[in-house]
Amino acid sequence: MIFALDIDYQFVSSMRAMNNPLKAFREEKRLTQVELGRLLGVDGMTVSRWERGDHLPRKKHWSRIEEATGIAPSQLVGHVKAPESAQ
Repeated sequence: MIFALDIDYQFVSSMRAMNNPLKAFREEKRLTQVELGRLLGVDGMTVSRWERGDHLPRKKHWSRIEEATGIAPSQLVGHVKAPESAQ
């Protein structure tokens, strides 16, 4: 069953950006997106997409992210933007 929710997606997106654990880790360690990408085996643009919530990391990256940062994949799932049609 699908329920319609009245959600302010811009507010949710801004809160996700502020509370993104991957971005918080990167900033705490004073790493650039490119440097974190090298650590995780991806490029800086991929890290940027993950931080903005445009994409989730693929399963093949989950274990590396957890090993390198201590961030579990389940912590990243709530940081994906709503589809364009829902905005």
